[in-house]
Amino acid sequence: MRDALRVPYVSDLNGSGGSYSADSGGSSWLPGNGSRPARGGDVEQPGEVVDRLRQMADMLAGALAQGEQKVAEAKQEAAVQIAAVQAEHEKTKQEATSAWQEVERLRTQVQQAQATARQMLAERESAKQDAAAAMQEIERVGAQNEQLDQRAEQAEAAVRQLMTEREAAQRDAAAMRQEAQSVRQQKEQAEATGRQLMAERESAKQDAAAMQQELDRVRAQLEEMNQRVEQSEAAVRQAISERESAKQEANTAWQEGLRARAQAEQSEAAMRQAIGERDNAQSEAVGARQQTDQALAQARTAEQQARAAEQRAEQSEAAMRQMMTERDNAQREAVGARQETDKTLVQLRAAEQRAEQSEAAVRQMMSEREAAQREAAGAWQEAERLRSKAEQSEAAMRQAFTERDQARSQAEQFEVAARQAMSERDQMREDRDEAHRSAGEAQSGRKALEGERDRISKHAADLAQALETAQAELNTLRSRVVDLEAASKDADSLRRRVQDLDAERRRALDSAKQIENDRDSAELAQARAASELAQTQRRVEDLIRERDTALTQVRQANAERDSVSEKLKEREQWVDQLAEAVTQQRDALSALSAERDQARSSADQARKLIDELTGQLRTMSPGAAGSAHTGSYAGGYS
Repeated sequence: MRDALRVPYVSDLNGSGGSYSADSGGSSWLPGNGSRPARGGDVEQPGEVVDRLRQMADMLAGALAQGEQKVAEAKQEAAVQIAAVQAEHEKTKQEATSAWQEVERLRTQVQQAQATARQMLAERESAKQDAAAAMQEIERVGAQNEQLDQRAEQAEAAVRQLMTEREAAQRDAAAMRQEAQSVRQQKEQAEATGRQLMAERESAKQDAAAMQQELDRVRAQLEEMNQRVEQSEAAVRQAISERESAKQEANTAWQEGLRARAQAEQSEAAMRQAIGERDNAQSEAVGARQQTDQALAQARTAEQQARAAEQRAEQSEAAMRQMMTERDNAQREAVGARQETDKTLVQLRAAEQRAEQSEAAVRQMMSEREAAQREAAGAWQEAERLRSKAEQSEAAMRQAFTERDQARSQAEQFEVAARQAMSERDQMREDRDEAHRSAGEAQSGRKALEGERDRISKHAADLAQALETAQAELNTLRSRVVDLEAASKDADSLRRRVQDLDAERRRALDSAKQIENDRDSAELAQARAASELAQTQRRVEDLIRERDTALTQVRQANAERDSVSEKLKEREQWVDQLAEAVTQQRDALSALSAERDQARSSADQARKLIDELTGQLRTMSPGAAGSAHTGSYAGGYS
């Protein structure tokens, strides 16, 4: 730049105005030095001196003209460069303004980060409170799980008792089955006996009808015989004494008949003996009829035989009375047998009804036993599931404890990181003030700020990542707290279910003990149990639906968190790009400022040279200056 602004024919060694020769162009010039005579002392002519001075003035005028042209060109170039520098300066001002705006935006972001850090601290405190509440809830759930274990053990004992009672019920059912079989066999035997009695009753009826006909015929014969006896009263009067003796014998026979009646009354219980006695009575009746015929024949033949006939008649009357009594006894026995048969049939029907009722009761007991077995199996499964859930809840509780400790440690790390971020923010503010105070140290401050910015951005990214991890862990803790609450609700519902099952078991036991008397209550209890089972199933379905909705909400929250994290990453990339652009603009601005300073120094050097040239021209002689001005200056500026 300095070589470009050098004025030709002007020495840059001392600024005295020495000229350069056309050939050599490097020797210094002094007045009178070029045309001095030799040492011999020849004096130069004034015309030659004037010519030489005129030539020098022309040369100076040409040099000044060229210098002024160069200065004008340099001014134009400087003006162009200054305009460009001013444009660059304006552009740099705009970029600095935008950079300042970016700094303000970054400051607002830092303030937002501070607010976020405060919010994180508040959330950490709330998380601590939630963790404490979760710990209390976990302890409560642990106590409930212990209670559930105790109740499960009680349920197992009740199930064992149910198994023993079921075995006893099975044994009772087997005994009742055997009893029913024996009752069925007795019923069959009673039916066979009833049929035999019915057949005997029919035969007795037939025998009684035959005896009634025979007695009617004998009564007719007796009436005929009485008529004949009345006709033979005259003959019989002689045999009154014999008849009285016969009456005595008849009385004895009557007494014998009474004894026979007593014996017949004693033989009422034995049906076959009565039938045998009936056959004997029939044979005796036949014999009496034969004897009556013989007596009639003898009465016709002789009076002596009349007594015998009368005696035989009285014997036949006694036999008839005995036969009548036996017939009455037989009728009474037949009626009693019929009544007994009816009673036996009624008893058989009642026994059949009782057997059917016992079979129905046995079936109901079997169904109730199967239902009790199913309920016992369900209670056992529920107890196993409760035990597994209790173990899972204990594992979740342990994991929650470990996660709580991790969350506490991470929260402490976050506090340390937040304090470090605040200290770094204060340091950044001090660095910014120092950068504003010392503009000369802008480059080093900018580099330090860039390093600090990179470190802060890295730390902010770490803080954001830590915040995301803390939020994720907080969300997981909250979800686990929700899961624990759901598990506690499930445990409460299961506890209520176990209580309901215990109540149902007790009701089943009471209904099993009072199966015959409280059948309706057992059916109502079974219907109630079915309704409660349906309600519990509906509750379980509602809980499953609520769990599914909670899972969908958690998935939506995770998706929103992922989208927010992606947006934050994009924003961080955009901030990094803006920071790189600001850095490039600052580099360009520093380069432009360096070029501006170099241009200013070059302009100052040019001004100094121009001032030196003007001073040298002013120090020149007035005549030479006037001639040069009138000659070569006129030619040079024309």
